[in-house]
Amino acid sequence: MDRAGTPQPGERGRPLARRSAAPPPIGAQMAEPEGWIDCHDPFGRDRSMTVLVENDRVLLVAPPGESAVMSVTQTRRLHRLLDQVADRM
Repeated sequence: MDRAGTPQPGERGRPLARRSAAPPPIGAQMAEPEGWIDCHDPFGRDRSMTVLVENDRVLLVAPPGESAVMSVTQTRRLHRLLDQVADRM
């Protein structure tokens, strides 16, 4: 084997080391939907932002691949929804 651990011709590679179990990434488990807020994308099309709860974490899901444009009223609704979710945690 060379210094990088790459097997040379005719050599057998060494077994892979076991990795310790890491916590699952956010969104790997089924999250509980708490609500959504209407918004628009930059082109004015109707979209929504979804608020999910997973264990002790809050996930804010924006429109896929886009930005969420919110009015003052929509921003206040999002604020209230996030407050409600935080109070239940």
